[in-house]
Amino acid sequence: MKGTILRTNVLDSATTLGASAQRYILHTSKDIRRDITIAGKTPKTTIQVQLPGGWDAWNAEMKTVENIVLRFLALPVNTILIMHESPEETPDSTPESKRFTGRVNVFPVRYGSLIKYFNEVWRVKLTAVDGRYLPRAYPLPSYEFDSATALLLDKIEEPNIELLIQKHEQRLKTGYSLESGAGQKQLPSGVKL
Repeated sequence: MKGTILRTNVLDSATTLGASAQRYILHTSKDIRRDITIAGKTPKTTIQVQLPGGWDAWNAEMKTVENIVLRFLALPVNTILIMHESPEETPDSTPESKRFTGRVNVFPVRYGSLIKYFNEVWRVKLTAVDGRYLPRAYPLPSYEFDSATALLLDKIEEPNIELLIQKHEQRLKTGYSLESGAGQKQLPSGVKL
């Protein structure tokens, strides 16, 4: 729309972006793909499927996704990348006997290398609140996931970025600190966030 000022890009999700990148790479690069023909009842229903032919296809996909994310980060706007998660498996886990650590990982695991480009890494998950499951943001690191934030936020927050930035700014004005021990300042009574 004319006059619209773009302030935020949301890439939702890294998995979808990667699938699109891989389809393009496989379509344009015969040497890193396998072609499979699935026969139908008639010649018109025959389907051609392109699959990765080895690690080169996965590496090309990862490099393409990384380049797309870096180009978005170079723009003078906010960029949000949505990533999926999966339970982290132990080193002795096998396809027949899966074992887990109790932590969560980015899915697919290779996309974990994209996290280093973001100063805010929050985990958002459904959490039981008053008998209902509601989305909650977890901006502070925990055993489950290595979140990271530069904002003065609590361990569990409602996932409203605009309100969380306001909360951070208010806490900066009042001298609030997340540090533990002597000298920690708390919000004055009566201050609402």
